[in-house]
Parts: sequence; structure tokens; C-alpha cells
Amino acid sequence: MAGAVALGLTVLADEAAKKPKTHGTDIFHLSLQKRMVNGGVLAGASGRVDVHLDTQGKGNHQDVHLQLTGLDASASYQLAALLDDDTNLTQVVSFTPDDEGHADIHLRDKGPKHPDNKNGHVNAQLPPELQPITLIHQLLVSDTNGATVLSADLTAPDRFQYLVKRDLSTGDIRAKLQIKSDNHKGQVRLDARGLQAGSQYSLALNGNVAGSETADHEGKINLRADLQNAADIFALSTVALLDASANAVVSTTLP
Repeated sequence: MAGAVALGLTVLADEAAKKPKTHGTDIFHLSLQKRMVNGGVLAGASGRVDVHLDTQGKGNHQDVHLQLTGLDASASYQLAALLDDDTNLTQVVSFTPDDEGHADIHLRDKGPKHPDNKNGHVNAQLPPELQPITLIHQLLVSDTNGATVLSADLTAPDRFQYLVKRDLSTGDIRAKLQIKSDNHKGQVRLDARGLQAGSQYSLALNGNVAGSETADHEGKINLRADLQNAADIFALSTVALLDASANAVVSTTLP
């Protein structure tokens, strides 16, 4: 999901002397909800998508849940996904609604060994090509003619929570990254120590410098970038601390 992210940077000079806070194991948490858009094929069709990703240490859980109503009970449908920068759709699963035109689709990375797909209910493994779920830009439900009945743009969710806590330490440099974003605000924060005292360092997001500051006399620095649009977090793919020569001192890719 690489791309330019519009950011405002605030440097917390009064906290520069503090040590980076420890947070234990690395954490990545994402939850989002999105109401699906009716494509005009069935006037009464509607749907909602719920997506979750939770990673802590070596533990990992991902799931995608769709609740659909107003479908033709006698028809078959196809769920497809548009992934990352792909221009072609990835087919996910075919399904048939129940007698009332409802369908409940639940895809999990730790789903059943034998998928259940009947009576409007789909309970199956999350396909590996959809992992991590941050690759999913859109989900589309189409009919047998290929017409889009419902669609959801997951890069612009109705509600979301996004949290990253990650240790970026390397060698003598101790660095902690924290990202927090929801519907109201988003922030990227990087604390580091063990740097060259008096040298300038920059915070780079997707390769673009969001701001710079000078390490204090003890080689410590604290940078904070406030997102102008909290949903821009979905376009953030790399975070790095650069030295004065634009070399990456510490860095990470997301998710």
C-alpha cells in the first residue's frame, strides 16, 4: 500500500531526554468495518464487512466476515477481492444465499479443514493470497453475469482502529515505534537513543521526510508525526529514521 502520506510533524523537544518506553512483544492490531455499496443490480441488496488482524509476538489471527442481505435466493454469487496494486480481481469463493436472500461469509486464517458452504453460510479458510488482509483494497460480490451487486472499499472504512508497537533496535541503537490511528486521529511516534549527539535525524514515511530534529547531548530523540487524515494510515508501508546522509538508521515495513 505504498504511497505519499500527507502528514504534519510535531517534535516533542521537551521529551527528548526520556528513554524509549518498553512495550514487550511487538503488536499489530487492525479492525475495520465497512458498509457495502449497492451496484444497482438488486435494489434491496446490502452488506457489511468486518475485518480483523491481530499479531502479538508469534501469535497471529486474521479474519474477514461479510453479512449480506437482499440477494436473490435462487441465484449464485461470487466473492472477489482487489489486492494491493493489482488490476485483476482475485476470485475468493462462490456461494448461494439462503431462502430469505441472506448470506454469511466467514473466512479465517485458522478456519475449518473442511469448508462449510451451504444454506447461505460459508465458513472457510482465509485464502493465503489474501494474507495479510492489509493487501485487500476492495471486496466485490458479483452475479453470474459478472455484474457487481455489492462492493466495499476497505482503504476508506467507516470505522477502524489501527495499532502498531514495534521494537526497531539494532546494534547500540535502541528504538521503539508506535502507531495509533482511528476515525478521529492518527499518529506515528518514534523514540530512539544511542544516536550521534548533535547530529540531525529525519523521520521518513514511505520514503518521504516528514520532519527532522537534532539528537540531544545524550544521543536521544523523540519524533511524532500527526496524520492530517487519519485514514492515510492505510497508505503507510514504510517507516525509517534517517541520518544526515539519508541513510536508514532503523526502519520497518508495515504491516
